[in-house]
Amino acid sequence: MKTTYNYTPPVQANNYHGRLFFDTTFGSTRRPALLYNRRMDDLASLLANKNFEEPPESVAIKQYIYDTYQSDVQVQVREKDIVVIVQSAALASQLRFSTPRLQAAAATEKRIVLRINN
Repeated sequence: MKTTYNYTPPVQANNYHGRLFFDTTFGSTRRPALLYNRRMDDLASLLANKNFEEPPESVAIKQYIYDTYQSDVQVQVREKDIVVIVQSAALASQLRFSTPRLQAAAATEKRIVLRINN
């Protein structure tokens, strides 16, 4: 009588939206590993499609603060808010009261967040 064994290899490949997923078994845990089977973009093509211009909200806020308070700030424009990074707490407290004017200068309804960076 011949005995047959059902053998399942430890690595199984599944094709999912152009990517190969390999399910590997390490002891009792299964850790999926993700391998791409398509050619990745090179750095030159990624940089050619990038927009390096500063957002108009950032330019308007920097110009308003420089004209009003003669101070340079850093501005980060995000999806739902604008972060204004200032160098002193005194400037941050002054800007806290002029937040509506900052929004009007930037012509935006995004929330303005003030951050102090020493």
